[in-house]
Amino acid sequence: MNIDPGGIIIMVLILLAVLAYAITHFRRRFLPLYGYVASLLVLFLTLLAIALRSRGMLQIFYPWGLPLIFLFPTLVQFNQSAITKTKNEDWVYYFLFLMPIFSIVSGYGILTDAALYQKNLDRLLAGEFLQLEHLLGGIISSFPYVLIFSIVHSILLILKVRSARFSGPIWVHHGLPVLQILLSVGCFFAVVGTILGISSGQYIFFVLSVVSLALGVYVLSLTRFEEFKLTSLISNSMFFEPSKNEAIENFLINLDGVQVLSLFNNFTKQNLASTSLISSPDWQTFFTKQRLSWPEFKNRVRIRYAIQQLQSNYLGAKTVESLSLELGFKSRKSFYTAFESVTGQSFRVEVYN
Repeated sequence: MNIDPGGIIIMVLILLAVLAYAITHFRRRFLPLYGYVASLLVLFLTLLAIALRSRGMLQIFYPWGLPLIFLFPTLVQFNQSAITKTKNEDWVYYFLFLMPIFSIVSGYGILTDAALYQKNLDRLLAGEFLQLEHLLGGIISSFPYVLIFSIVHSILLILKVRSARFSGPIWVHHGLPVLQILLSVGCFFAVVGTILGISSGQYIFFVLSVVSLALGVYVLSLTRFEEFKLTSLISNSMFFEPSKNEAIENFLINLDGVQVLSLFNNFTKQNLASTSLISSPDWQTFFTKQRLSWPEFKNRVRIRYAIQQLQSNYLGAKTVESLSLELGFKSRKSFYTAFESVTGQSFRVEVYN
């Protein structure tokens, strides 16, 4: 397998630059994204060891490279959930968080069998594909298994994001799942090519290069979203999942200032039904499907309206105290508590001034 070490070094430098940016512009929300970058960096260091035909480097990075691949879908999901402020209730996403355990089980034979380990080192240096074995045995080996799972996960995630309504640029929400599916599909075809006797070394390098370049641009492009925090990432999915009840959907989307303030003055279920002209049973069905209690629903409506007002330069003429009273909170402190509960972020006045 002929690989240009210079190209790999450039990719390593790009990934190192992104991680350096992550350290100097640390934000909790993007921590899984930086973990994704770090995982790719380990893979490229493994590739660099192969290109330099350095058994010593390969012995350091190869044991980590394969298990980290199993973390890709999990890190993508965590990052996506952090950006969209959504909770994952579906079984497939709970199953996803068990991937690190599967990595230990599936990669056990590759990492602990001394003879197989040495054989794989030789195969890597010879430009051949890994000999994959795992505890479960059978036809499906660990690497194709996680690639197929990753492809399915990225498709499901893209479809789920498409069903939501975002006010910000769509690339923010689609970026990482698209990179995940590009990497997974590319590596999967590389495995198929190897099985068919087609040399895939350069192909894997090309896919990793494209993903690394795109990932570097993606991370650096998030700068302004980190700076403005919630002001640029407000979406309806942060507050409510899409509903099949069109009347409720339209009511929640088109609430105007007078209507909202009238509701906030007497925020009861009866007043909600009266203001929206939607029956109480319909609202109760909505709460059940959204898995929301009445206090949670009230806070989400209030905080969404608050953020819309803050984005409209509310603090240019009024104060946080007045906004708190308009929302129906008894004090500024209770507003801060509700804001953090709904958005997962502490309220910062300077962000909106």
